[in-house]
Parts: sequence; structure tokens; C-alpha cells
Amino acid sequence: MKLNPQYKSMLESTFGADLSHQIEEAYNLESVHGYRMNSLKMVNPFENDIPSPLNSDVYLPNQYSRLVTHPFHHAGGYYIQDPSASMPVVALNLQPTDRVLDLCAAPGGKSTYILTKISEGFLVANEVDSKRNQKLCHNFDRWGHENVVVVQNSTEQIAKALPNSFDKVLLDAPCSGEGLFRRDPEFALEYQPQNAMGFAKLQKELLEDAYQCVKDGGTLVYSTCTLNLHENEGVIKHFLESHPECSLIPLNLPEGREGYEGFGKSVTRYFPSADAEGHFIAALKIHKHESENELTFKPFKESSFDFFDRKIEGHFISKGDVVYGLKNRGAFKSSLNIKRDGVLMGVMKKKHFDYDHALSQSVSFKNDFESIELSLEDAYRYLYGHPINTPIKGIHCVTYNGLSLGFVKGDGKRGNNRYPKGLRNRFEDYSY
Repeated sequence: MKLNPQYKSMLESTFGADLSHQIEEAYNLESVHGYRMNSLKMVNPFENDIPSPLNSDVYLPNQYSRLVTHPFHHAGGYYIQDPSASMPVVALNLQPTDRVLDLCAAPGGKSTYILTKISEGFLVANEVDSKRNQKLCHNFDRWGHENVVVVQNSTEQIAKALPNSFDKVLLDAPCSGEGLFRRDPEFALEYQPQNAMGFAKLQKELLEDAYQCVKDGGTLVYSTCTLNLHENEGVIKHFLESHPECSLIPLNLPEGREGYEGFGKSVTRYFPSADAEGHFIAALKIHKHESENELTFKPFKESSFDFFDRKIEGHFISKGDVVYGLKNRGAFKSSLNIKRDGVLMGVMKKKHFDYDHALSQSVSFKNDFESIELSLEDAYRYLYGHPINTPIKGIHCVTYNGLSLGFVKGDGKRGNNRYPKGLRNRFEDYSY
């Protein structure tokens, strides 16, 4: 892989000849692929795949092509994520009851990992960019958990709306992306050294907003997927100078390297290698003399909602013709721009209800629909767009190994495919 001469010069002047050479050699290796299981839906069915040496929650696939097209992926059984990208969540040291904020959450890899760790807690996931926010909502829909709300706000707006409200906050900050150059060789050639300074200015502002959201005694994890000192140690140094009462939590993460600028083992670095992409992680213990605030929810009001073909019990929120549903809690109460709270049930029409695909993926509402189990071959045919044979009439789910893939509408003999066209596999059959 060809690297920009200015970038090569930065690597050598920052990390020395030996390590910079190792990094350059690693850029010629294949990117690292991994996946994490959705523990609310399934355990790992691929017995020959081994855990990553970085994180035992992340498995390394023998066949990556199988991983991205398999019915288990479509059903939200796992999330594809490289091992080092999962490590900021490990650094949060999550507890089951934690209230967590992910400030820059799209596309959702770290957020979905957080959800597997906070079975009794709650997650606020934010993404300010509208297109990326849509992607984030889609990944949460597929994940099927209920203890999350998606918002679309600036970090400054969130800091004003939810100060001192979270046990743990993750800021996986926008950055120059040097640690992921091997995924996009053309981007690597466009390297400009001044970009790091621009990102560092933004990161310092975001980190200050993140700090405002953490409770006294809480944890704030800052991470990037870049290598230069300005966006990493430089940002943390600036924060600690501004908040000397806060301190770094030493991290003992597997295969992690020490930081620079005197930080040593107080921060963790990953460089591109056979096992990892490039990442920087720092965990901060927050101390402040301010009272805590709690997240608030509207009272849970269970009702029986008439969807024409069936009645479903739950807490329902109508926004015009669009209906959202919750089984175990009331709606999140906040002045923020909420993009997703609860399961997107669908859209009310004059004489019928148009069920959304997200409802078929929900863990909370899975018992409200009949289902028919498919063979692996038929599951692939369904995910390509074919109808299926089914004796069930009306809207119901199709499943593979008990996991819902999506809806069909049956007439007693055949089920018309309701799987969204934009999510379908591009080929009709695969080598199983």
C-alpha cells in the first residue's frame, strides 16, 4: 500500500524508525474483521470461529463473505466489528444498571455492544448527522433491544439538556482516521498534516461537552481511530489541565501499547497489525462538586392497541400516523430531538396497518406474531426476495433457527415477501 510521504515522515518522527516500519508493513495486511454476538438473541453458532486475542467477546470469522450474508446477520444475531474498535466499550467497565451516553454513536457498533452489557440500565445514543443517524436507527432496530433512545443533537445541546446525568459516557470522537488507512488506500494518499490540528480543536470541545454529562464519580472514555499525538495525548493533556480534579484510570487492555508524551500505561494505543486496526483509548475518572440528575421517563401506560388484524398490549406512542411501541417502560422524557424511542411498529392507514420491518426484529414484541421456520436454503431465498410457502394467513414472521428474519403476508398457501428491498442479499443462493 502506498502512503503519503508526509504521513510516513510523521510516523517516523513520532514513533521512531522501528515502529513506523511495523505500521507501514501492517498497512499491507488485510483489515481485521470480527463479530460480536447479540446475547439477547443467540449464542455463537459458528463453532470453528475463535475469539480475538484482544477481546473474547469478538470472534474472528473463517469466512467473512458468509458472515455478511448469513441469515443470522440479517436477524440481528451479531454485529460485525473489528476487535480493536470494541475496546473503548471494555474500557467503560460497564455494570448492568449503568445509565450510559454514547455521544457520537453512528453507525452503532459500540452502542450495540454497550446494550449487551447493561441489561437493567439505559443508553442514550446520539448522532448529529441525519444520514448517519438513520443508519444508527436501523442497526438498533435489527438489534431488537428496548433500553435505548436515539437522539440527533449537537453535543452542546446534550450537555445543556442532560448535565450530570450518566454513570458512563463514551466519546468516540470524529478524527483523521489514520488507524484505518488500509481500509481506504486512496484516503491515505490524501493525508494533510494540518487536518489533525483542526480535528484536535473539535475534539477538545466535544470532550468538554462530554464531561458536563457525566455524574460525579462517573467514567468518561475518550477514543479515536487515529495515530497522531495532537488528536490523542494532546487532547487528554488539555482536558486534564482544564480539570485537574479529574484523573486517568489506568487501562490493562490485552495487546495494548503505552501512550506517549509521558502518559505511559495511563492510556492505551493500538497500532495497525495482524490483530487490530489503529485506535487510542483513555478512561477518565470524573470528579465534580455538582449534584446528580436522573434520566426521566413518562409513566408506563399499558393499553391494547388495535392494529386491525390483531390487538397488541404495550405502551404506544403515536406521532401522526406513525406508531412506536414499548413493552417494559414509558417514553423517554427530554427536550432533545428524539429520532427513535421504542420499536417502530409501522404506519396507520385508513383500513389497515402497514407493519414496519423493525417490528419483526424486536425482542419485546416477538410473541405477538405467528411465525414459520425456514430451512437455510429457503432463508437465503427469502433474503433475496422470493415468496415462501406458508399455510398461515395474514402478516407473520419467517424465522431461521428461531430468529426472526422479517415479515411475509400469507394467503394460506403462499407468503408474499415483505423484506425491505434495500436490505436484501444481492445473490439468490450461496455456498453454505
